[in-house]
Amino acid sequence: MHYINNLIKNNFLKIKYPVIQVPMAGGIISPKFVSNVCNNGLLGFIPGGYLNIQSLKEFIVTTKSLLRSNALFGVNIFIDKEQRNIDQVFKKSLDVIKIEHLLNINFCDHFTVHSTAKEDECIDLLIQQAVPIASCTFGFFNKYSVEKLKSNNIKIIGNATTLEEFKFCLEHGADAVVVQGTEAGGHQASFLEDTKNIKSTLITLEEIRKIYPHVVIIASGGISTKNMTNYFNSGANYVQLGTAFMMTYESSATDVTKKYIMKNQHTVLTDIITGKWARGIENSLTQHLQNNTYDFPIRHYETAPLRAKAKGNSNPEYLSLWAGCNPDNLEMMSLEQLLDNIKSVFGFRKL
Repeated sequence: MHYINNLIKNNFLKIKYPVIQVPMAGGIISPKFVSNVCNNGLLGFIPGGYLNIQSLKEFIVTTKSLLRSNALFGVNIFIDKEQRNIDQVFKKSLDVIKIEHLLNINFCDHFTVHSTAKEDECIDLLIQQAVPIASCTFGFFNKYSVEKLKSNNIKIIGNATTLEEFKFCLEHGADAVVVQGTEAGGHQASFLEDTKNIKSTLITLEEIRKIYPHVVIIASGGISTKNMTNYFNSGANYVQLGTAFMMTYESSATDVTKKYIMKNQHTVLTDIITGKWARGIENSLTQHLQNNTYDFPIRHYETAPLRAKAKGNSNPEYLSLWAGCNPDNLEMMSLEQLLDNIKSVFGFRKL
């Protein structure tokens, strides 16, 4: 069944400010962080990636307990093409072992990839918790998930990096689609082809808007408070920010990490850390990892212990420093200041 409709543009998501916080997986943001974003009239997203079903439930329940009555939130789910029902053990690559020796990590020639939450479990949880908005990354929900979500009046947002992926999301049930350009920090949302996306957000947005004049589009990648009006003028209904939120004092990224990013702003696209193309700050990890033996997310779990060790030692040279390439977003500030800056774009002035 196809769900392509001429969707109403006027505040489809029913939020005060047309700005969305990227669902940054990996322990970067907390329920308090997400609820603060939502309570200020933006759309905050809970990152479901890498979480088991119990952890995701706890994140949702805690976030909801902190929300004002009229505040909306969303939950993002990673689409894992190879869902694992049991833990699996893999042999560790030589390049990872070399770096682990360098960082004095206890030697082990294997690593474990733990079982993942099944898509249907996640969908049932979202319905049980009355989550108003669900998004998916690295693919799209299956038809049974779509039917369940729609029958429970849950809005569905897809993620795309190309026109083909955008069309795929619409044809399979998306009510709105994030259009992500190459400037975006973190993982590229590509799923039809695992190739490096080098096309800008603005160009991709303009191309898709010409073909789909009535679909709700969320622009993501390289957007800051200083240039977001350009994206609205080019057809975006909403914009999405990630790096700017990550660089706030309230995010769980360490101050050492944030200061390193501010000092070393050169970003690169690499698939060597997690097995999937992602943009981050160039450092020793991006330079010294060599063999991409495993695809995402297995490679992510292979390099996770050495990155955790580097974090514990306050050594940003061996962290995955996901960040976008817009330098306007690489300044540290409080979440309150960032939210005020965003609101000021729409005429808000703090008294």
